[in-house]
Amino acid sequence: MRWFKKDKETETVNLDTGEIGGELIPVQATAVVSREPIEVEQVGEMVAYVEKMKVDIMKHGRDYMVIPGTKKPSLLKPGAEKLCFAFHLSPNYTILDSNLDYLKDWEYEGSEWIDRQKVPKMIKTRGFFAYTVDCQLVHRQTGAIWATASGACDSGERGREVSPANTILKMAQKRALMAATTNATFSSDLFTQDIEDYKGNQSVAGDNKASQEGAYPASEKQLKYVERLLKQASDMGADTKIITDCDLWMQGKQRNGKQASNWIEILMPLTKAKEEKKSPTEPRDYSPASDSHLDKITKLLNELPDTEKNAGYKKRCDTWLAGEGVNSHTAKVWIEALEKLEKR
Repeated sequence: MRWFKKDKETETVNLDTGEIGGELIPVQATAVVSREPIEVEQVGEMVAYVEKMKVDIMKHGRDYMVIPGTKKPSLLKPGAEKLCFAFHLSPNYTILDSNLDYLKDWEYEGSEWIDRQKVPKMIKTRGFFAYTVDCQLVHRQTGAIWATASGACDSGERGREVSPANTILKMAQKRALMAATTNATFSSDLFTQDIEDYKGNQSVAGDNKASQEGAYPASEKQLKYVERLLKQASDMGADTKIITDCDLWMQGKQRNGKQASNWIEILMPLTKAKEEKKSPTEPRDYSPASDSHLDKITKLLNELPDTEKNAGYKKRCDTWLAGEGVNSHTAKVWIEALEKLEKR
């Protein structure tokens, strides 16, 4: 076992007892508390280290992402995990509050397709869950607590109405981890909160006044390009929340050029894989989808059971049906996918 010695400038503190002092202390149970502030050069080095990690190690779309209508990138869970690993930090979670009502019957606003028209519908579901979680980031070598933050999630949030309790818990933990990581690693000036905390038109579509100040309207060329990328990303099964939020932004009235540029930056990586896999000799029918295909898809969507997994498929298919250029090839792909889901 390794030990630290006390010297003239530092004292030792036992994290279990709170007692200060002692000639020798074990690394696993104690930490060193300095009486002197950290040198300015050291602070600068740590900030520069995080900035270098963002440039050299982290990748946009995987570790962080710029959300239209915001100025700073949002830190994602993989990025937070990399920062914690680099700083030798381990998360410890504590449930501060929970509400697990498995028998509660309640309704949320959804939609269904009738005669190829999307109409609002109140959907009944059972089970309401809520968690508030505390996250402590503990230094693995010394046991010192570097940061503490809390996160919350409940079934009333859009897109989480049919999520199981464990998913709600994981999201609360994730939000707590994001906040604690930015506090502990001097990165709050580089990153803002998680993408999952942005909802609908209020933040993504940029309906808030702050995001509209000094913004010029999006050009027709930008909007057509976003629409094309959105369709391609939806066809290849990209992240449901990104597709839904971009679709909501396209339907909004306050669409500025900066937001359009951000959406192009987000959607382009999601369509590259499709371009790489596409065979130039593979025959595909891109003519407009027939009425029989669309009626078949509508029927399958309405017959699909209300489960968490099926909800994701429904949203993606809804986005595709609401767009322009609905073709026969993609219609056949959706029919095949929905029939497989119905058989499970």
